[in-house]
Amino acid sequence: MATHVAHFQVDSLFLVRTLLQIHFDKNYNFNEEQTKATIFSLTEILYTNELTEDEIQIIFRRYADNHNSGNEISLTGEPEQVTEVFSYLFDLPRYQETYWKNILDGFGHDYSVIDLIDKKEYQSEKAGHYSTLLEVLASRYADEFDELSQSEKDKFILENFKLIGKAKPISWYTPDHPVGWG
Repeated sequence: MATHVAHFQVDSLFLVRTLLQIHFDKNYNFNEEQTKATIFSLTEILYTNELTEDEIQIIFRRYADNHNSGNEISLTGEPEQVTEVFSYLFDLPRYQETYWKNILDGFGHDYSVIDLIDKKEYQSEKAGHYSTLLEVLASRYADEFDELSQSEKDKFILENFKLIGKAKPISWYTPDHPVGWG
């Protein structure tokens, strides 16, 4: 591939945003392997409330640090470079906050246990919340959890975990919907 030098100025922030948006559209948007929380959060950052100049500088400082390139960065547009730069989006505080809000709104995995203390989502199988919850409690909270009485354990679970399941539409769970099994 031949390199061409263009003799005009371009808004570097516009160029970076455009490269990231293209990468998102090719690799994330409408990709069924991605959760809605991821897609909605990236859409928020890349399109609705675009990346700020400060956020772009944070991303490129990380990129420059990883490549020992000082303050000079050459954007080649190569897929590997764009993928690496894009990966730094996930560490931005605004992305993390937006993603967590989307997880709490139920846009993560179809079945999951959400740890409200550590702000983590643990994917579970359909009707597998109990075993997933036990695994999280054993791996993360074993020492403190074992010391609690049964009523304190129940309170701890109810206050610090959220179970997500999407077997029925949300209307099935609302009070004005008739209670039943089908």
